[in-house]
This record gives sequence, C-alpha cells and structure tokens, in this order.
Amino acid sequence: MTFLKQLSLYHCELEKNPALLCHAESEEPVMNITHWTGYIDGPEETPFVGGRFYLNIDFPAAFPFKPSHIRFIRPIYHPNISTKCEIYLDILYSQWSPALSIRALLISLCSLLIDPNVEYGLNRNALKLYQIDKQKYEEIARE
Repeated sequence: MTFLKQLSLYHCELEKNPALLCHAESEEPVMNITHWTGYIDGPEETPFVGGRFYLNIDFPAAFPFKPSHIRFIRPIYHPNISTKCEIYLDILYSQWSPALSIRALLISLCSLLIDPNVEYGLNRNALKLYQIDKQKYEEIARE
C-alpha cells in the first residue's frame, strides 16, 4: 500500500470513528495529504481541562516506517513538551511502530496530558516542579 493511500485510510478512520477529545485531518486532502492539523481538548481532572491545544502533523515520505512529526502550535507547560512545542512521546521515537494509526497517536497524546512521563522531560522546569510541588505545577499549567 502506498504511503498516500495509507494516509487516506487513516483520514477515513478518524471520520468514521473519531477519538474522544482529539481530532486531526489534512488541511488539503487533494493537494497535500502529508500535512495535517489537529487538536486535543484538555482532559478532565487535569490542569488542561477547558483548553483546546492545536497540533501540526507532518508525514515523512517514509511513513509509516518512520513516525510523523507532531508539534503543538503553542507552548504548553508540561514536562514532556518543550518551550519550542516539541513533544516527547516514546511512540514518536524509540517505540514507533508502523502499525500505529493516527488515531492511536492522538489518544496517546491525550494520555500524555493526563500522565506525564517523569523519566524524560523536555521542559526541565515543568518536570522539576511536577516532581516537587505538583499543586504549583498545576497552577502554572492552568494559566
């Protein structure tokens, strides 16, 4: 299956079976299906509740054998999201599998907002505060 056909199938999957709290689609499905935009709504019982966090998703020509490049459009105060909006999620790097769908990636990003990976932090300040004073971390993240 070609990479463009695979992306079209993922797009159809998301339309038929949307993921809770998140969405993504190609900005121009006919002209450029390799660039998508999306969002994640802040999960309940997190400092992000009520927020909508937008994403850029770019697919390399080697997709699905290489992971997509996902970045938030605006910074989020989170241990695994850098001030440059880069995301550390193991399935985007060392644990990538061609079997992962875009829907699964979005759900994993929602989970990351709920449960940060304290073993690896891109935002060292947020990570340190999360570890020593979770209440203060949540106050800053809510802002």
